[in-house]
Amino acid sequence: MIDNYGVCIQWHCGKRSFYPMPKICHFSSSHRPDDTRVAHKEVNSLSQYFDDVTLVTHHHEKLTKIFPSIHYVDTGVSMPQKRWQRITIGAWRVYRAAVKVNADIYHFHDPELLPYVIALRLRRKKVIYDVHEDLAKDIRSKVWIPKVFRSIIATMVDLVEKTLSRFCSAVVPACEPMTEIFYPYNKNTIAINNYPELALYPSQPGLKKRQACYLGTITRTRGIKQAIEACHRANIKLVLGGNFHDEILFAECKAMPGWENVEWLGYIPHDQAIAIISQSLVGLLLQTFTQHYQPIKLYEYMASGIPVIASDYQQWIDIVEKNKLGFCVDPHSIDSICEALNQLLADESMAQQMGAQAKDYVSQHYSWEQEAQKLYKLYESLASPQAQSVRSKT
Repeated sequence: MIDNYGVCIQWHCGKRSFYPMPKICHFSSSHRPDDTRVAHKEVNSLSQYFDDVTLVTHHHEKLTKIFPSIHYVDTGVSMPQKRWQRITIGAWRVYRAAVKVNADIYHFHDPELLPYVIALRLRRKKVIYDVHEDLAKDIRSKVWIPKVFRSIIATMVDLVEKTLSRFCSAVVPACEPMTEIFYPYNKNTIAINNYPELALYPSQPGLKKRQACYLGTITRTRGIKQAIEACHRANIKLVLGGNFHDEILFAECKAMPGWENVEWLGYIPHDQAIAIISQSLVGLLLQTFTQHYQPIKLYEYMASGIPVIASDYQQWIDIVEKNKLGFCVDPHSIDSICEALNQLLADESMAQQMGAQAKDYVSQHYSWEQEAQKLYKLYESLASPQAQSVRSKT
């Protein structure tokens, strides 16, 4: 609990204790300073609860400091464009800028920053590792890594990640299933699910355009080519919000006959993304590989009150099809995707009903507001003298 004088109050064994409010620093080497999970949810929520919260990232020319309660710090240079530079010199620059903040609790969001955990712990800082994705599984799907090396690299990276996570004060995966992966290595593992902030989404459905949408990084493994071809066959516009993973994929997509039916917007701010989703008839989630995490796009589509066409993985079938929130299809089958699109186009009332049910379902089960409370409690536990004394004995 926080009082009006910037002091934390906690009851322990029937006694009340007071301790200074912690100074907090989030830092990231690969996320934008307006990233949805990092800035809009976690850092902004913490800034409403604690007085001194800083976000450290690379420099962005067009950055608008959205939240006045957050202290923004950048490295003075832009994020390196090449991957090897981002995970080496880019990570070092962000770490150096973060150290200068001299916070009590550090919270980082990228695996390339893991080597700096020990350095921060030697400075007697509390450190939280925010796990956004299943790193080893993600590496195995990277087409830019030669196939013969993917499994070897994934195994090595997985070993390093799990080993260094032991030194963290806490690990916060972005979904419940990943908690099981890290808990054997760090008992203070707590899922902070990447659920939507429901207050940002329209309370009532608006007019829908004859368009499907996909928002997020555009990659081969997220079914972009299948989406373009299926929307072309179904004669429905496809709106894309996000950057292409590489120039080769971008060129291949532009050469497809269905590209004339695509509106590509590039990166768009979070509020504009919500507006585009809300105007769409359906949201697409066509990943061609499964991971432990549930993509935020699934919840954003539902919170916006539109049906979903998702890959037919069991974890998504249990949510989407069992609750009649859309369709689950084979992400490799253009015919299956096209058939689902045609059903929604042919029956507007069914699409509206699915969208309404999706909004009700996400409101009941997936709220960021609930996750924010878990985040507050974690920070209070790390800042409290009792927690510190207990950890020093273990």
